[in-house]
Amino acid sequence: MSRIDKAAIILAALGPDEAAGLLAGMSEQVLRRFAHAISKIKRIPPHDLDTIVSEFRAELSEEQGIVGGMEEARRILSNIVDQNTVSRIMSDVDGHMRRSIWEQLGACADSSIARFLQGEHPQTAAVVLAELSAAKAAAVLERLDEELAQNIVLRLSRVPRLEDSVISLIEDVIVSDFLSALQQEMATRKPAEVIGSLMNNVSSDARDRLMSHLEERKPALAQDVQKVMFTFSDVAIRVEARDISAIVRGVEEEDLKIALKHAIARKIESADFILNNLSKRLSERYREEIEQMPDVKQKDGEQAQSKIVEEIQRLAKMGEITLLEIENQ
Repeated sequence: MSRIDKAAIILAALGPDEAAGLLAGMSEQVLRRFAHAISKIKRIPPHDLDTIVSEFRAELSEEQGIVGGMEEARRILSNIVDQNTVSRIMSDVDGHMRRSIWEQLGACADSSIARFLQGEHPQTAAVVLAELSAAKAAAVLERLDEELAQNIVLRLSRVPRLEDSVISLIEDVIVSDFLSALQQEMATRKPAEVIGSLMNNVSSDARDRLMSHLEERKPALAQDVQKVMFTFSDVAIRVEARDISAIVRGVEEEDLKIALKHAIARKIESADFILNNLSKRLSERYREEIEQMPDVKQKDGEQAQSKIVEEIQRLAKMGEITLLEIENQ
């Protein structure tokens, strides 16, 4: 039994009022670890209490054990923090009990993990990526700034064997700085936002089928999703012409050409919109090079287009460009 587990038992034994006094000044991260520990406790019989917390024997009832579990953790936390914080902590604890931290991280969107790692030290990022599957790590690495990605690759070749305590600290950072914030964000998102994000990450064929079905069954919701959703086809109708140069600067040239090649083949207007709003010289060069390129696979073309979409969304989030709203039809 870990020291955290023992501390949780002692606090539970003291009762909500006494525990609240001890926990009141502690950080949310500590509260989360306490809630996680106590939620795993089923029942501690009296004779085990003597062994675990002999120094607190006078404060414990020898007639009764301690009932742990999710509800007990929630009851104690309710005496310390507001209900929103309790819900956030317990939601995180519940998720921990179903899946490990690394499984949770592996299930997150590549772009979300990349944004999180962008602010971390390359060595920390290397440790995190080493814990993910090769395919997942590669997808995340591809979305990082080139310099950071290069530093991480160098460190991946010599990731040391870390002590459990260090891994635990990294896990705490992932939980407190990334997963909890992501879960809280997801909990407050509207259905249209959730569906819109989903549509942004499926193939165009699947997206067309799903949206067609949604329009038939729930036209009002489909309209809201259309406003939230942003695909490569939306570039021509939702991006200001003056912003194209800034967007193109943030995308690898090879990705841009692959995206445009695929768009031209499928007669997507956004390709001409982008090319027509570049300088004449650059536009002509791109058109010539694209014409000489071999046909691209749908998967490669859509993956390249998604990188342009991600750059547009990044610039919009930073306030550097403004996307035009789609009016109700």
